[in-house]
Amino acid sequence: MLGPAVSDRRQAQRIAVLLSVELENGKGITRDVSPAGVFFVTDLSFSIDTPIDLRLVLERVDPVGPLRVRCQGRVVRLECHDGASGVAVAITAHDLEPAVEN
Repeated sequence: MLGPAVSDRRQAQRIAVLLSVELENGKGITRDVSPAGVFFVTDLSFSIDTPIDLRLVLERVDPVGPLRVRCQGRVVRLECHDGASGVAVAITAHDLEPAVEN
């Protein structure tokens, strides 16, 4: 008998979505997100099991501007994507940061 499929081991359903990721020293773009984690691609380097603080940028159509979801977590997997780093993060905490009016 074969082991469980990858999707069977996931804690939550993932949604394929492209969102900007703001990092302390750079940027990235998501491949997918879920309530439990996020996978993004960036030019920065990371190590497994290191803490990470990032912001997911949710664009808005009104004039107030984008919302940011600040996420804290740990890097749980790394992949190589056409010379860039694919980073899987298990989210441990998150908070919504309202847009700042100009």
